[in-house]
Formats: sequence, C-alpha cells, structure tokens
Amino acid sequence: MSKEIWNDSSIQFPRLIAEINAVGLTSEQIKDLCASMNLHPDELSAIFERANTLWEVNKSRTLKDSVVHVNCPSCDGGVLQIEEVNEDNVMDLTCLNCETQVLIDEDGFVS
Repeated sequence: MSKEIWNDSSIQFPRLIAEINAVGLTSEQIKDLCASMNLHPDELSAIFERANTLWEVNKSRTLKDSVVHVNCPSCDGGVLQIEEVNEDNVMDLTCLNCETQVLIDEDGFVS
C-alpha cells in the first residue's frame, strides 16, 4: 500500500469501520457502542453502511475498478457500475441488475 493511501484518513477511516462491521460485533458490543455514541442501532447500522459505501468507492478509485460492490438501494442486490465521477467527487453509477441510477457523494451518502 502506498504511503499516500496509508496516510489518507478519508480512505483509512471508512476502511476500518467497514472491516469492523465485516468481522462483526456481538450484540453486547453493539449495545455498548450505541450507548457510548448515544445512537439507536439503526443509526449505527447507517454509519456502518456509509463507511462500507465509502470504502468500496475508494477501493474502486484506487484500483481503477469500474464497479462498486455495494448493494443497489432499489433492488438491494445489484452491483453498481461507475459511469462518471464529476469534479465534486460525486460518483454517478448504474445498477447492473435493475439499471437504477445512483449518486454517491464523497461522504458516502447515496441518492
């Protein structure tokens, strides 16, 4: 891994959160984390999902991949193909399953 990527918090923080989620937390750990952060479990889940989206987007940019491995919000199963990344780092994607257009901003928010 290049030193530039290693030192980039906008890549490494979502990566860490996404990997913690992938490894899994016990129900007790989730409960403690929610209490510590003053969040509802649904809000914590949304943070994990945003982190995963950002990590997948960053991986695709770093690897020059043409697909992002996140679930399509419409069909919840399609892989998203990158159509364009604009000057504001908003990715325009299309679901390969249902052809829905999806936009992901640099903070991982999907619209």
